[in-house]
Amino acid sequence: MQSLAFYLYVMAVGFVAAGLAASLAQLVSGRPLHFGMRNAWRGAREQARSPVWFGLSTVIAGVWSLLSG
Repeated sequence: MQSLAFYLYVMAVGFVAAGLAASLAQLVSGRPLHFGMRNAWRGAREQARSPVWFGLSTVIAGVWSLLSG
């Protein structure tokens, strides 16, 4: 249980680090960041995609944040 709390904490640190990096990039460039691709939430709601794709993209984002943290 303690290791799960540690991994959740590291994921949160990754999300915060990504937010700070995005804010710094916006401050330097003067325009907000954008990715030019559809996001998973909109694809699941508006395009009636399978919930598996939303879950998979959520897991990928979580692992990315874990590794960033």
